[in-house]
Amino acid sequence: MNIESITNLSSATPPVASAPSARFTERSALGGKVKKILFIHPNFPGQFRYLAEYCAASPWFEVDFITEALPCGAPGIRMHRIVDNRSPRSESTAKVLRALKAAGYIPDLAVAHSGWGHDYYFRDIFPETSIISYPEWYHHEGDIRNEMLNVTLQNSDHVMVPTQYQKSRFPTRFHDKIRVIHEGVDVQYFSPATDVVFKYFEHEFKCGDEIITYAARGLEPVRGFPEFMRAIPSILNARPNVRVIIAGDQQSCYGPAHPSGMSWRKVLEDELKLPLERVIFCGKVGEPYLLKIFQISSLHIYLSRPFILSWSILEAMSSGCLILGNSGYPLQEVLTDGYNGVVCELDNISIAETAIRILESPGKFQHCRVQAREFAKKNYCSEKCVQNQLQLF
Repeated sequence: MNIESITNLSSATPPVASAPSARFTERSALGGKVKKILFIHPNFPGQFRYLAEYCAASPWFEVDFITEALPCGAPGIRMHRIVDNRSPRSESTAKVLRALKAAGYIPDLAVAHSGWGHDYYFRDIFPETSIISYPEWYHHEGDIRNEMLNVTLQNSDHVMVPTQYQKSRFPTRFHDKIRVIHEGVDVQYFSPATDVVFKYFEHEFKCGDEIITYAARGLEPVRGFPEFMRAIPSILNARPNVRVIIAGDQQSCYGPAHPSGMSWRKVLEDELKLPLERVIFCGKVGEPYLLKIFQISSLHIYLSRPFILSWSILEAMSSGCLILGNSGYPLQEVLTDGYNGVVCELDNISIAETAIRILESPGKFQHCRVQAREFAKKNYCSEKCVQNQLQLF
């Protein structure tokens, strides 16, 4: 049988969570039973990180998680790994679901990422179980991937998406089902600091140095990487002390690779011949390094074509970064020019001119740092977002 269950026996301290909401406290007082929650996401824990942690730390939930990830887990979560990588994801997940049902497991609620079809057969296997879908992205009209999404959306009791822009892409017939609830970011962890030193091989950066930062999952056109790179020469010429830190994977994560077969980074490095002592590529970094990069940043540049809003922009705002972002979606939902950041156009000339203007008078934009953090705390605090998600339970 193509199923591998991993029960996490870690002795690590369980995640800190708020007290269970009033409705669950009330249920316990009335003798209510523990609720079985099944999460489904190929990349544990994905967007369900904070919600799954909360449920695992609560006495009123029993948490299981189906994933494709390598053996992993968290305290209080029973893991079930999909090991059949030859079948379509909908079918390989269905095998795990059927095995769980055969073992006597029936969840009260499922929370599933629907973007890859993992919950396609869920309603057939557990017809009485409520399901909350997280479809994330509706593709262009005529895209065959939407056919599977349409089925899962029809079968779902509730649908969550993180931004209004993402909701707007779905057919209007589903809008009554869709709630805009972001999964949130850890605003306590991602917070400002003034005494940070970031070391990367022979390079050392500290607060007060003139540093431009850029971070993306992949260095690719979807996140404005070519425009950003082509803005750098003008910025370096105008600001002789500025250095640039770039964090992100060389591989394209959301869009096509360069026609040459080389990475976009390699193509642009060959084109621009940037001085590597001033332009530092850190590759893909973990949260501790990303936090330091945000904390030492003089100006954080986040660019995106219309697509999913990155966690990194919200984490940068929470860290008190001065943000320069481009106009249009998805940024216009979180960034207001002159209030909690600065807005430019998605072209190298506008990026360079605006960045130089900011670096010439950074004190004029100090209020944007303060408002960026306040905006993140008010609207994207993970604890508040979890409470909003629980309303769908």
